[in-house]
Amino acid sequence: MKRYIHEVEQSSIFDTIEAMAQINPQLCEKLTIRVDVVQGGEGPIPHMHVYHDKTLNSKKCSYVRLDKAEYSTHHKDNVPLPSKLKKQFLKVMDTIWPKYIIETSTGYRPATGYEAAVGTWVDTYEHGDYSKFNLDENGDLIPVDYSSL
Repeated sequence: MKRYIHEVEQSSIFDTIEAMAQINPQLCEKLTIRVDVVQGGEGPIPHMHVYHDKTLNSKKCSYVRLDKAEYSTHHKDNVPLPSKLKKQFLKVMDTIWPKYIIETSTGYRPATGYEAAVGTWVDTYEHGDYSKFNLDENGDLIPVDYSSL
């Protein structure tokens, strides 16, 4: 019996494992919002889940694209960010996150929240390929200007 259960668990659980990578959790803890990149089953549109509060309620969540300053339309309950939360979101995206290190053309350095979110998406879904994102002439990521969101 043990062997049968083990085989069923392996064939069904590992196909549906999902995780949420929280972007700059130390900063989000001080704010109202929470910014996550879901790792598993999210389709081809690079995006983040921006929860308006700590409840992780999908009805209070904005799905923001990583490749451009737009809301992602693939989730049915997408709510625009209220202005107060938009300011918090911009802070999370622009603030250096000392615990997430990236490699650039000039060496290693701490990433911004945006760079960390894109890096997580690329590692999860794009197999290290940054071609969906804007890069400068040195191959470094150009941040999206979310102020017009």
